[in-house]
Amino acid sequence: DIYDPNSNRWSRGPSLLTARYGHTATAVGGKIVVCGGLVDNGKWSHEETNTCEYLQMLAPRWEPLLWMGRTRAWHAAVQHKNNLYVFGGTDGGRTTAEKYDGEVFGGKRRWTPVAPLKQDMNHMTAAALKDVIWISGAPWPQTNLFRTGGNRTMNAPNPSMNRGNYPSLFVADGNLYAFGGNGFARNTVEVYNARQTKWAEHKYK
Repeated sequence: DIYDPNSNRWSRGPSLLTARYGHTATAVGGKIVVCGGLVDNGKWSHEETNTCEYLQMLAPRWEPLLWMGRTRAWHAAVQHKNNLYVFGGTDGGRTTAEKYDGEVFGGKRRWTPVAPLKQDMNHMTAAALKDVIWISGAPWPQTNLFRTGGNRTMNAPNPSMNRGNYPSLFVADGNLYAFGGNGFARNTVEVYNARQTKWAEHKYK
């Protein structure tokens, strides 16, 4: 579905080329890129896929994109400087990570492996803050950060609350926030203090 803020209404958009769930959808270069997830394998069950597609907003229609190097579902994806990064997930994902090089729709058109995660992760979230990508995933609590400049991954401070499956990491005003998740953290928000290298409850003004 497509939301129009001017009319405050949702409308039906074009259907994906491949029905899927447990995938990611990421805005890159003015288009929406969908990667991975679970698809029908024709045997009354589902399996992970490495297929990708993107939405041509002007048409609008979906077009196939070069497949990822690994099959993965319940992974994380994030855009950084017009490159698309994917991390972890079930099946072939786990600790692996890869990047779609250059301009997603006109550059080198290839997936390249990047530094792996420190732990297996799935049911994930990711956000880019400057030249660092923060990644969190299950089993909780697990947080890594990936330095795009040096192609290096390291363990990072975890939010103070166990946020269960699929919390949200979000960057606003130069700060990194963690929202929700399962358990007692469902309606809470934390902000990361870079100077103190720790998370703290966000205080509303």
